[in-house]
Amino acid sequence: MLEKLSAAKAFRLIEKSRKGLPMNMLVELFLPLRDDDGEVFPEKLYAGIREELMAKFGGLTEYSRSPVKGFWKPDQGKEEKDELLVFEVMCAEIEPEFWDKLKLRLLKIFKQDSLVIRSSKIELR
Repeated sequence: MLEKLSAAKAFRLIEKSRKGLPMNMLVELFLPLRDDDGEVFPEKLYAGIREELMAKFGGLTEYSRSPVKGFWKPDQGKEEKDELLVFEVMCAEIEPEFWDKLKLRLLKIFKQDSLVIRSSKIELR
């Protein structure tokens, strides 16, 4: 006999079944530490993202002790740079819809024209 499931219960069952899958993907989010005026973004912005990723993936690594620096030169422009905070999570598979929606939110939150979220296949030993 088939059981009709609520969306919440279906989600919990899907998440439970994923826990047995190998964590073979690494996703890195490069988040700016300062706005265009050089002001540091409030910690609560990062705390919210941290909590969301922890709830979804069960853990994350944060590189914040020595900020990462990014440099680029727009077309015929002056060199620009950012100080970045890096969050990374491991997962069994990439969910493009989740990452696309998150990126759109982060672009608005941090008032950025672009933001890097990259994924790579990894092999754990």
